[in-house]
Amino acid sequence: FTAPRCDNRRVWLYRKRPSASGTSSHFAPCGGEGGGVGGSLPSFFGGADWSADMRLDPNPMRWGPAPAPAGDEGGGVNFVRGARTMLGSGDPARKSGLGIYVYACDADMSADSTSMYNSDGDFLVVPQQLGLAIRTELGRMDVKPGEICVVPRGVVFSVDLLGLDKSSAETSFARGYILEIFRGHFKLPELGPIGSNGLANARDFLHPVAECADDGPCTIVNKFGQRLFARTSP
Repeated sequence: FTAPRCDNRRVWLYRKRPSASGTSSHFAPCGGEGGGVGGSLPSFFGGADWSADMRLDPNPMRWGPAPAPAGDEGGGVNFVRGARTMLGSGDPARKSGLGIYVYACDADMSADSTSMYNSDGDFLVVPQQLGLAIRTELGRMDVKPGEICVVPRGVVFSVDLLGLDKSSAETSFARGYILEIFRGHFKLPELGPIGSNGLANARDFLHPVAECADDGPCTIVNKFGQRLFARTSP
């Protein structure tokens, strides 16, 4: 309580079970050939090893909308599997830099009881096609094209799709953009330098409404140092 209000990032939660429940199940690296908890997930979030796959290029570059996802053996692609790295700089271990991703998915994370959290930084998600129903530890957010949402570092969440209808090309999958920052948190800028009516006010932003859910055992995916790890939670 000695920190300024704008810097106080404290969250108080009431849980059915302690947050330490299930932590005896250790995280295992995803993408292993032996299957396991995270066998169907990529080794790296966005599918790119920054130390090997990223390179500097002085040429101007652009990209088109993310193509429709291609699932394995007719299976769907969820938000975690559908993310692709486009740009990046810095290193999350040094708490410096950012990552830019696109996503294209046609399956709900809740369909296979998967949730994730990001240990590297904050996610800012921008839907382009179809809305997202994002369930977090703090409640649910329905985010539609024309809106943005922020999922802070360390908050467990899952992403389902709003209005999915595979009979139409425009509603057969969701796509959009993700911005990740490794240092600090996203916050509203001060209004003083550009006037009292500039930018956006706190009242223009919504926050999730608390809800209680007990969906049983699930897979928790952790993005840690750009790599993905998974464990089973009761």
